[in-house]
Amino acid sequence: MDLDLSSTLRGYESDKDTLSQSKVATSSQKEQDSQLNQTKIAYEERLLNDLEDMDDPLDLFLEYMIWISTSYVEVNSTSGQEVLRNTMERCLVYIQDLETYRNDPRF
Repeated sequence: MDLDLSSTLRGYESDKDTLSQSKVATSSQKEQDSQLNQTKIAYEERLLNDLEDMDDPLDLFLEYMIWISTSYVEVNSTSGQEVLRNTMERCLVYIQDLETYRNDPRF
């Protein structure tokens, strides 16, 4: 039985490269998930802390929902859709009784 050492080494190097690329992709995904989570937390904090003092609270909800639909849903569609649905429900509950928005086309 002849062992071809050079082809074995090439195969090993190829496996190392694949593993290295996989680690980079995993690291990149973790960074992206972390950035998405930080932005989501920032929006949630604004909703909790700033909403009552805003002239147009609907604007913040719309900004957040647009961000979710363009950034979050693309990366994590199932979770993103759930976050979007929950945010829409919270928005509707918050503004449904505000007279300001009765004739607002955004609502």
